[in-house]
Amino acid sequence: MPRWWERGDLRRSQPRPVGRRLELGEQVFGVVAHLSSLPIIGLGMLLVGRPVIWLAATLPLGPLLVLVLALGRRAPREVRTQATEALNFSLTIALAALVIGLGLSLVGRAEWSLLLLPVLLLAVLVVFVNWLVLLTLAAIEAGRGVPFAYPAILRPVPAP
Repeated sequence: MPRWWERGDLRRSQPRPVGRRLELGEQVFGVVAHLSSLPIIGLGMLLVGRPVIWLAATLPLGPLLVLVLALGRRAPREVRTQATEALNFSLTIALAALVIGLGLSLVGRAEWSLLLLPVLLLAVLVVFVNWLVLLTLAAIEAGRGVPFAYPAILRPVPAP
């Protein structure tokens, strides 16, 4: 009997393509859906000095706008699916940023709270790297015309 690391079923949590290949106009819409949170975050950080709270508040706005535009233009189902995936990923990262921000606001209020600081800083690093890498992978896959599903995210908005 093969050992657990030899079975090959460990790739379940890897990003997986979903649906049919996208056409050129749909590819652009998919890339915009995945990358639309970048300018929103920059704008939110420039306007207000509390980046963690603004990250949580503004991150889903870009994918939400793309999803509304896709629904208004009666875009194909695959485009709406990519916009929904981007929105769900943004909501997941926003929730993680909100939890980290609340944890950071507790640091310094009590003696025991300083123990949270290394854990929270590590969490900030992990969430940021995860966000950046998966966002880049999703945009590349959407640019190639292959729909992308983010691994291990909350999906509060159902796919159309």
